[in-house]
Amino acid sequence: MVEIYLSPFVIMTDGLAKLINDLMLLEQSMGHFRPDTIGNWGAFEENPRAMLALVKKVHVAVSNEDFERWKKKTGQNRKSDNYLIYTKHELEENTFLILDFITPDAHQKIKSKLSDIVLFAEIFQNCHSAKIAEHFRRFEEIK
Repeated sequence: MVEIYLSPFVIMTDGLAKLINDLMLLEQSMGHFRPDTIGNWGAFEENPRAMLALVKKVHVAVSNEDFERWKKKTGQNRKSDNYLIYTKHELEENTFLILDFITPDAHQKIKSKLSDIVLFAEIFQNCHSAKIAEHFRRFEEIK
């Protein structure tokens, strides 16, 4: 069973719920299945703390313009200026924290937000399963 939690940065919308579900399809397939809304999948390699906290990002399509640009591209070649940022718990199998959804201008906005995002990822990684719900909202309760 997959458990998904949300950081305080996340404001839920129906569109975001779909992106989170699509992200879980990508994760559960270990990258072999990539929904149409999900593009380039990576990390913040230039930030050692983000790497240690296992912070990941996926480029996501949220507009007709994004989908139009992605028509002739696949997988890692699909990029946008929208990020869904998350971490998978290192010890608690199938437990994820959605850290932020940044749109538009994700490439610019991430510069000022990454240190706070990493802090929440570190808190998440240092919690065992019984304590995670004390710090973060459960995604299933919000859908």
